[in-house]
Amino acid sequence: MTYLTFLFAFFGLLLNCNNTKLKESEPQKAVKQTEIKEIFSLVKPVNKPEEPLYTTLYNGYSISIQSDSSHQELIFKKGNVEIKKTLKFYYENPEIVFHLYKSDLDNIIILIEGRDYYGSNLGVYYIGSKTNKIIEIDDSLNYTQDNPETKGFKFPKAEIIKKDDELKCKFFLGNKLLSDKTYDIPTIEKTSSSKKDIIADANQSTTPSDLKGTWAVICENELTELEINKNEGYLSLYDFNAIYINLKVEKVSNKNEYLLKYASLASQQDYYKENLKIIDEEISKDKVIGKLILQKNGKAELQWTGLYNMKKQKLEFVGNDFLLIKENGGKTPLILEPCK
Repeated sequence: MTYLTFLFAFFGLLLNCNNTKLKESEPQKAVKQTEIKEIFSLVKPVNKPEEPLYTTLYNGYSISIQSDSSHQELIFKKGNVEIKKTLKFYYENPEIVFHLYKSDLDNIIILIEGRDYYGSNLGVYYIGSKTNKIIEIDDSLNYTQDNPETKGFKFPKAEIIKKDDELKCKFFLGNKLLSDKTYDIPTIEKTSSSKKDIIADANQSTTPSDLKGTWAVICENELTELEINKNEGYLSLYDFNAIYINLKVEKVSNKNEYLLKYASLASQQDYYKENLKIIDEEISKDKVIGKLILQKNGKAELQWTGLYNMKKQKLEFVGNDFLLIKENGGKTPLILEPCK
């Protein structure tokens, strides 16, 4: 009896081992992974922007821009939570419009449209529902309207999808594709920082400038350039009334950086009375209007702030109102070529 029990146990163990080997040899079925996409949908506002805060209200949200002489802040409110972000790009347009996109995960995309009659600058800003932090994704998008006098003014439309940490953004004006970009949010968050007020650099230790040269977006266009001769400079400022200004130039100690200040009006026409002009005594001669940073390849980055109008208590000639930014398609920072 004991012998039979032993035989049954032996064959049972052998059969179990064979079944185990068969299961191990069977190919494993691939687990199908579902691609999760987060879709952002446009939320309609319940009011129109109002000056001076340019505030737009939504159900449960409010967006506004607060401006002073040196910078702008984007202010986002959600219930009792208020988030602020100092913007790199200064939106100085006749009209500022906000477009809010929200996903089913409560993440937010804010588009800031700085609009004039013929075109707009468009900024993209992301707010994560968990971090409650505004991340500046892009402020370099710009476009022009197609014959608004006859065809009417068109509003930009966006298709925004987020997968993992990648944000895919397509922007359209009617049927025309304006931009198709993919942004890596963690990378942008890590490398980006709010533009510091360049005016604060006035407190830096400076020495007399030793710099000589000419820089431009396009050197062949000799009417739009920055020229520096040690402590003095000359700058193409504005096209509509052909405004050119003289500069004071100071070197930042121990750096290849130079501070630019307004010295005087070099020349100005009166072609368009409704467009920008300079009244010399209204412009601050102490505020830093820009910083020129020399690069190893001979090029230079121009961090532009704008001219501070003491009477109006605001910055002027910013964005596309500054000729070199306009010539660069509205994109910043400006990387200028050295001209011989």
